[in-house]
Amino acid sequence: MRDTATIRRNVKETLNDAYRKEEYALAIKNINTYILRLKYAFFQLDKKVKKTKNTRTDFDMTTATTALGGTVFSSAASQDAKTAGTILPSVGVALVPVKEAVAPQLTAEQNQAALVRSSIKRLEYTERDNALVGEKDMEITKKITNLKNELKQTQVQLIDVPLEETSNMTEEQLNAYFNNPKVNKKYRLKKR
Repeated sequence: MRDTATIRRNVKETLNDAYRKEEYALAIKNINTYILRLKYAFFQLDKKVKKTKNTRTDFDMTTATTALGGTVFSSAASQDAKTAGTILPSVGVALVPVKEAVAPQLTAEQNQAALVRSSIKRLEYTERDNALVGEKDMEITKKITNLKNELKQTQVQLIDVPLEETSNMTEEQLNAYFNNPKVNKKYRLKKR
């Protein structure tokens, strides 16, 4: 009779905490860098939309002024003023196609700005939602995966939005612009 022994070795995967924390810090850094690039892209898009809106408003004010001027002149005593009063409203109407040619509606840019803004908010939320808890977070691998997946998904979604590498604005200036109450009101998501 032979005496035998069976030896089993169970090797469990352990976490290399230092490596995982380094990987987590890199994922956070990548997201923050991408968020800054998105904020600069948002700033550029919003500036373009705002400039066009101002131009369109100027045309609208000119059209309204000529129509009102026509009404005032047509009630004047002199015949020349009455003639000008009949001509001025048609001048205002003629400015409408000029307005559309000079400053067309920038709905694509407005939509891109709204999309960029919501993507920034989503990335910031994901970053907060996947923050480390304590010195040794047991779910660090899952959180790193979530951060990387969210960043990749956002980059794919915004592939058509032009992102510029350089910016003449600091991080504080970009954050101040992005969190400005007027800008928040303009791009607030509407409840349906």
